[in-house]
Amino acid sequence: GEEVFSDHNPLVKEGDSLAEARNILAGNYTEKMSGLIIGGLMSGDLKNTNSLSGGSIKTLAETSVYSVLSALENANVPEEPRSTVENSKENEEQYIQGLFSVITSEITDLIYGQPQELVRLFSPDKILDENSQVFSTEKKQEIKERFLKHSMTFQAAADNLQSLAVPKGWENIHKKSTLLLKKLATHYRTIALSQDDPFKQMIVLGNLQKVYLETQPIMIAVNNKVKERDLKVPENDFFDISLLLNPFE
Repeated sequence: GEEVFSDHNPLVKEGDSLAEARNILAGNYTEKMSGLIIGGLMSGDLKNTNSLSGGSIKTLAETSVYSVLSALENANVPEEPRSTVENSKENEEQYIQGLFSVITSEITDLIYGQPQELVRLFSPDKILDENSQVFSTEKKQEIKERFLKHSMTFQAAADNLQSLAVPKGWENIHKKSTLLLKKLATHYRTIALSQDDPFKQMIVLGNLQKVYLETQPIMIAVNNKVKERDLKVPENDFFDISLLLNPFE
């Protein structure tokens, strides 16, 4: 599971990667794609008579998708724990309790409700004609408000997790858990602020499931630690791996 974690973070600047990522995520890719296609049609490069036109449009779309997804990755890097403690059984059980408290409150309910919320919010309002927008002004505002709230929930969880004292030997799990929460915060924030950029919004939505799947190696690592150290854990759904692996099914 190591390969699924990024080496970037929105709070830590590595060269110009943070500024570049923010610029990319702030851009309107629907307008950019429209402008490129219109320009290509006017120049003749994308006319139906041009055998390369289909490939050119496909290349433009793929480049845009790659740029957005790369920016999402470059906005996040793992952070070292703020404080570490000896890996006594007591310290480890206290850390697990803190981890449970962060994850199993609002976040669990949020994840459970995602399939229904996504279907409701991102189903087109009506049959579209060439002058129609995909979503009404009211729905755009609801998407913005709800997803900004979700972003704040994940960011607050990341901040709370980062405040925990981490037992030695748990640093890697801690860094990956914090990183994942920040990734989710970035994804939800980008969706919320892209209400006038449906192309970018759909790119980020499509990648959201992949980010949730990054929970799997973390859950397995925590499970292994608990078994290896014979640690007591709170009785709740935290170790129901299916809960967080794929909330969209």
